[in-house]
Amino acid sequence: MTSHSTLLAERYELHLTQNWTVWFDQASQQLRLPGMMRQIASVADLCQPAPELIWPGFMLPDSLPLIGNRYGDWICGRIDEAGTIRELIYWFHGGGDWIPVGTSVAESVLHDAVDQFRSEREQMLRGATESRIDSQAGVLLRLDSPEIRGWLAEQLSSSEETKVVASTIDGLVNRLSQWDHLGALQLLRQQGWAQDAVCCDLLEACLQTPIAIIASKEIAKRINAPWFPEYVGLLFDTDQIDGTIRRKIADAAEITDDAWPQQDWKLAGEIAETVCARRQDLGWATAIAGWHCERTQQFEQAVEIYTRGLQASSFSDQSVRFNAHADSEEHGKFSAARLGCLREKWPASLHENNYLQLLLGERTQSLLAVVSQYWKKQAQDRESAGDFAAAYHAFWAWGWDLGVSRLTDYEDILRGLSRCASQAGWAARAVIAETHLRCLQRST
Repeated sequence: MTSHSTLLAERYELHLTQNWTVWFDQASQQLRLPGMMRQIASVADLCQPAPELIWPGFMLPDSLPLIGNRYGDWICGRIDEAGTIRELIYWFHGGGDWIPVGTSVAESVLHDAVDQFRSEREQMLRGATESRIDSQAGVLLRLDSPEIRGWLAEQLSSSEETKVVASTIDGLVNRLSQWDHLGALQLLRQQGWAQDAVCCDLLEACLQTPIAIIASKEIAKRINAPWFPEYVGLLFDTDQIDGTIRRKIADAAEITDDAWPQQDWKLAGEIAETVCARRQDLGWATAIAGWHCERTQQFEQAVEIYTRGLQASSFSDQSVRFNAHADSEEHGKFSAARLGCLREKWPASLHENNYLQLLLGERTQSLLAVVSQYWKKQAQDRESAGDFAAAYHAFWAWGWDLGVSRLTDYEDILRGLSRCASQAGWAARAVIAETHLRCLQRST
C-alpha cells in the first residue's frame, strides 16, 4: 500500500524530509495537538484535483494548508524552488495576512500553544474571538501529555540533545502554568523555535501591551479625536504625542502623568533588527527597525532598512497590530511613506527606484491599480526575455504585493506562475500554482 507521504510527494512533486514523512505517515493521524490549530488536513483531501481547503487568490500561491482551526485560519507549508517545505506560515483568513511560524510542524505547534496564553487584549494576528476556543488548562494538559512531549523531543532534537529539548518543554509548561506568556516566548526565542513569530510577539509586548490603557475607541471619543487615522496614528509611538494632547488622553484614561504608559522602543528596535538581518520580506520588522533608527537620529540607516524592505508584501506587515497603518494608507506601505519623509537622506540610487517613485508619485488611478499594472508589465517583460525565475517573482508580486481588485485577475496570475515555475525547473511550485488555479476556477 502506498504511504500517505508518497502519495502527497507524487501529487505535488515534493521532496519530503524524514520529519515530514513521519508527519504525514504517522503523527498527523495519531496526535491531538495542544493549541487551537487542530484541524489536520488529510492527505486524501490535499491530493484532490482542486482541494476545497485551498483559498485561491488569498493563500500564497506557493503554499498548501496543513493545519487549521475550523474557523478559516491555516498553518500553511510554503514550497521552495527545490520542492521542499521550507517554512510554515500562519495564514489569517480575515485579511490574508501571514506570518512565519517556523520550519517544522513542531515549532508551529509550540508557538500556537504558547499563543493561547497571550493577553486577553485583542491581538490582530488572531483577532477573531472564536479563535480562543479552549481553556488554557486544556492546552497545558495536552502539551504535557507523553505523546506530544515525545513527538516534540524527537522532532526538535536535530541540533540539540533530547534532554535539552525535554528540559525546555518542562520550562515552557512551568511558565505557562504560571501565566508567564512573556517568559515562555523568551524560552522559544532562546531555542530559535518559531523565531520570527516569537519576535513579532515580543515586539507587541514592547510596544502595544504597555499602551493598552489608552488604546481604545472610548478614549478617542472622550477627547473628540477620530479613531482613524488620527488617534491610531498617535498610538504607534506614544513618546511623540504633543504635551497638550497627552494631558487630554491621560485625563480621559484617568491616569496621572507618572503613570503614562512607556513603550520599550530600544528593545523593540534591537529585536526588529535581528529579524531584518535574517530576511527582508516581513514588513513589520522593517517598520519597527526603521522607525527605531529614525527616532534615534540614524537617518541614513533608517533609509537603508526601509529600502531593503520596500518590496515586502503588504500582507506581511502586521500594520494594524502595531498601529502603523495610519502612516501607510496613502502610499501602500509604511516603508514607502517614511522614505517619502526622508528624501534629503536618499542615496543617488534611490532616486532611480521606479517602484518607490510609483508608490510616492501622483496618480490618476488607485494605488492598487497602478501597482498591479506595474507588476503585470514586469512579469510579462521578464517572461518574454526568458528570465523565468524573475518572471515568477513578478507574477507573485502582481497578486500578493498589494493585491488585486478582482478575484478573477488571479486566473492570469496563477497561469503565469505555473508556466514560469515550470520553465524555471521548479516542478513543485508549478503544480501547486496549477492546483490553486483549478480551485479558483471551481469557485468562480
